[in-house]
Amino acid sequence: MLIGAGLLTGLVAAPGWWLVLQPALHPLAVPRVTLSDGKREVVFQGMVHVGSEQFYRSVSYDLIRAKDAGYVLFFEGVQPGTPEAEAWLDAATHSGGDLNAQYGRIGEICGLSFQGDFLAFLQRDQALDPMHLVTADVTTTEMYEEWQRQVAANPALADALPQGAGTDSAGFNMSRLIEFAAGLHGSQKDLLAAACRGMFSVILGDAEGPDALNAVILDFRNQRLADRIASRPEANIYITYGSGHFPGLFREMQSRDPEWQIVGTNWTTAIVPPDDATGQLAVAP
Repeated sequence: MLIGAGLLTGLVAAPGWWLVLQPALHPLAVPRVTLSDGKREVVFQGMVHVGSEQFYRSVSYDLIRAKDAGYVLFFEGVQPGTPEAEAWLDAATHSGGDLNAQYGRIGEICGLSFQGDFLAFLQRDQALDPMHLVTADVTTTEMYEEWQRQVAANPALADALPQGAGTDSAGFNMSRLIEFAAGLHGSQKDLLAAACRGMFSVILGDAEGPDALNAVILDFRNQRLADRIASRPEANIYITYGSGHFPGLFREMQSRDPEWQIVGTNWTTAIVPPDDATGQLAVAP
């Protein structure tokens, strides 16, 4: 009976420990890709909304160095639109309100950080230097208008929106996790944080699945980002955008100018254990 109980307990706990081990066994790596057309460079730094503080510190340092070297910095960030467009995007993505606020809460629960908390200090200077600091994304109104245009051309798209309230594009229910975490204490929160980091490593490491909204969430925004790059033909550009945007952006850039080629790729781990380790100094009194 004792052996059976031990085996049963191990089987029940196995999925949780499997999640806890994922950041170490299968680290979530994001790319920094350097592109060139023979005349200038475009650096694409892949990002995740929630990651380790060490990762965001490294990216922030690279951004400062790039700006000092004369690069134009392009930031991701869908801009506000009309109330109708905002309501459409909220309903279509089942975000349940302010996504940035939810990502901030998830970061706290998982022992991670929200990217906006680290890049905001640079983006705040956009008004002072709009030529070198650019939010290169679209507005929700532009996304809504593009969606309406595509639905008019293909009415079946309207019935293909993702189902299941409170779930983002990866099928991860943020609202429920936040509610669940509110009732935990002490070591329970520590265990949830470890499992949560593993969950993000697994979910964000998967390839983007088929989704009707990808036509505007990814493809449309990639087209507009390529437009932005083409509009600055004299500038070297450093882009911080979600990693899932790179394949489509690269195809879009090559379709306009086949001279664009990948000339370098580096990888960085986006989720690692928190750097809050403590010890004891061996100092005599």
